Amino acid sequence: MITVVEEEDASAVDQAVSALRAGKLVALPCDTVYSLSCDATSPEAVKRVFEVKRRPRDKPVSVAVHSPEAALKLLKPVPGLKRALETLTPGPVTIVAPARSGVVAEQVTAGRDTLGVRIPDHPFFLRVVRRFGRPVVTTSANVSGEPAPVDANGVIEQLGDDLDLLVEGECPIKEPSTVIELKPDGEIEILREGALSREEILEALEGVVPGVGKG
Repeated sequence: MITVVEEEDASAVDQAVSALRAGKLVALPCDTVYSLSCDATSPEAVKRVFEVKRRPRDKPVSVAVHSPEAALKLLKPVPGLKRALETLTPGPVTIVAPARSGVVAEQVTAGRDTLGVRIPDHPFFLRVVRRFGRPVVTTSANVSGEPAPVDANGVIEQLGDDLDLLVEGECPIKEPSTVIELKPDGEIEILREGALSREEILEALEGVVPGVGKG
């Protein structure tokens, strides 16, 4: 049976962290849309995420951390990565880059050599991730192909008792993150436009990431 707690509850962070450490599935309010989260280093927990979402196993999920420094421990260095993290995060952006070996459960990346990393601009979410101390899966708390929920009721309607813990709170942006990939050759690719447009991303990275400029 799902446990529901309000974000303002003094015990909410502790409950969320305890659930993550126990390998459970947690729905958390995020800056973009509601996040379905679990311990990204636990193969069993990640497997449950895919089962609950009915997500194809060949589609990777992203992870969240609390700082650029933590993100750099998960990703291999590529041109502009550190500056891009410092410029675009925290915020509604997922940065994809080559993954370091063994940092997350294999299913997270769906067998690919890249990993998407987020640092959400949401104080409660960041408190949970910082306290947890390991990367957490962050994927929209929906059934694959259905709208991404932006409130607790939407999460319950789609996932209901498949969850272990639901934290009620606000998702201020109410749009999915923009996904960009930084490649070893310095190229940047916009994989999905979301809360930030292609133009906003490129403007922010101009002069920061090699190869991004008005020309």
